Amino acid sequence: MKDRKIIKTIMEAKVIKKTMTMIILIFSALTLVSCVDEEALLETTVDVVDFVGDTITVPKNPQKVAVVARSAVDMLVAFGLGDKLDGVYKTIFDNPWASYLYPNIETYYSYEYNENYETFYSRGVDLIIAPEKYIAEDLRSKGLNAITVSQYGTPTYEEVLFRLPDLIMQIWDDTSVHAKVVDWKNEFLLVKNKILIELESFDDIYETLYYIRGDKYGGLNYTETKGSKIETYGRYLKLKFLGEYFDHNNRPSEEAVLNLNPTYIITGGIYQNQIIEELYSNEVWNKLDAVKNDNVFNIGIGFVMFEQTSVEEIIFLADLANKVYPDIFDFDVHTMLKEIISKYFDVSLTDTEVNYMLAGLDPYGKSLVSSS
Repeated sequence: MKDRKIIKTIMEAKVIKKTMTMIILIFSALTLVSCVDEEALLETTVDVVDFVGDTITVPKNPQKVAVVARSAVDMLVAFGLGDKLDGVYKTIFDNPWASYLYPNIETYYSYEYNENYETFYSRGVDLIIAPEKYIAEDLRSKGLNAITVSQYGTPTYEEVLFRLPDLIMQIWDDTSVHAKVVDWKNEFLLVKNKILIELESFDDIYETLYYIRGDKYGGLNYTETKGSKIETYGRYLKLKFLGEYFDHNNRPSEEAVLNLNPTYIITGGIYQNQIIEELYSNEVWNKLDAVKNDNVFNIGIGFVMFEQTSVEEIIFLADLANKVYPDIFDFDVHTMLKEIISKYFDVSLTDTEVNYMLAGLDPYGKSLVSSS
C-alpha cells in the first residue's frame, strides 16, 4: 500500500513536471512569435513627419497610393514610383503635358479634392497623400493611412524644402528611387547655392515680388500668401514677397496690391498668358512699375506648374534668377530643362517643345486654356 502511494506521488510529479515544461514551451513560443511579429511590424511600417508637422505611422513600400495633393504627383512619377499610384487629383488630367510626359497617367483614377473615405476603402488604397491637414486627419480617423503634402511651410517653406523627397526615401526602400532623389537634391542645391553666393553682398531687400495664380482664373488679385514657396524663392533672390502683407488672404483687394506697386510680377498656370495680356491692357494695372518696365514674367509648365513641388522647380528658380538679374546670372535653362525631362521622365524633348514648355503653352504650341 505504501509502495502504491509512492508510485502515485512519483507519477503525479512527472505529470506536473511535464505540464510545467509544456507551459514553458508554449510561453516561449508565444514570446518568440510576439517578438517576430513586432520586428515584422517595424519592417513594414515607418514613422514619418509630414508637411504640417504631424508624426504618422505609415506602411513601408505602399503599392497603391492615392495622390490627392497635386503637388506630390510630379516627384513620385519622376523618381520612378508611377506604377505605385492608384489615382491623382482630377485637375492633373487637365494639363496635356502630364500625359505627354507620362502616358500611363491615363490609367489613373480621378480623385476629388475631398474624396469620400469609402472610395479609398473600395479601391484598396494603402496610403493617401492629402493636400490639407484637416483632410488627412479625417481620413486617419476613419482608419486610413494619410499624410499631408502642402505648398506651404511654417513659418516659411524653407522648413519643408526637401520634405517630399525625404518622405519618398523614408517610405520606399527602392535604391534606384533613392539615387534619383539624391541626384535631384544635389542639382537643386547647385542652383540655390550659386544664387545665395552671388547675392550675398547685396543690401537689404528693397525690390518687391508679386505672384498671380493662374491655375484657374481668379483675377489679377489672386495670389499666394505667407509661407509659400514663392516667398522663400523670392528671399533667395533678395526680393520681398508681397503675399506677406495680405495676412493669409490669397485674394486681397486690387487696391491693396496696386498701392504696394510691385517691382516684379510673375504668373504661372494655364491662364498665365491671358493674365499677362490683361496686365498690359488694363488701364489701371498697366500703370504699375512692373508693367511699365516690362518686369512681368511667366513661369513654365511641365508635368505640373514649375512653381509647384516638382523636379522642374529647379528651372523656375534658375529662370527667375536670370530674369531678375540678367547681368549676374546666365543659367542655361533650355538645356537644363531638356536634361531634367530626359533624366526623370525618360522623354527627349525637341528644342521647340522646350520653348513651348517654358512659354506656358501645350506640347503643340497652343494655349493650355483651350487644351484643358
